[in-house]
Amino acid sequence: MKPAARIKKAIKDLSEHFDAVQILATTHEGGVTQYYFDGCGNSLTRRALADLYCDKSKADVQAEAISEHITLSDGDDGDGWKES
Repeated sequence: MKPAARIKKAIKDLSEHFDAVQILATTHEGGVTQYYFDGCGNSLTRRALADLYCDKSKADVQAEAISEHITLSDGDDGDGWKES
């Protein structure tokens, strides 16, 4: 089964359980990256889902980068700010 057909089938299967489905997928074949964007349901909801994913992904990357530069002293669990 070709990638686009697999995606269509997945969308059909998922649409039986969800109001909106958005799939973003890539495959790399023969030195070329193919991408697929498809879905079903309300187009504004699908766009909002994709935006939410991007925003969360960026926030996760930023939090990880910040955490690499934070060092806690012995006995500091990082929750001291909650007491003020």
